[in-house]
Amino acid sequence: MLQADTSSTLWIAESGTYTVKIGASSINIKQTATFDLAKDIVTEKDNRVLMPQVSINGLKKFL
Repeated sequence: MLQADTSSTLWIAESGTYTVKIGASSINIKQTATFDLAKDIVTEKDNRVLMPQVSINGLKKFL
């Protein structure tokens, strides 16, 4: 199971068997794949990925 730990800002994918289903909708599945995750994977979330690299002081009106 994939879960987010909001207190520590981590993503956790627990070990186990996962099934991925791809389709136009949940009742129109076109492809299915199964894979095993041998051990837990823990990654840190980065909440500031889209933060501007420079300061934005205001917006200018373009004519």
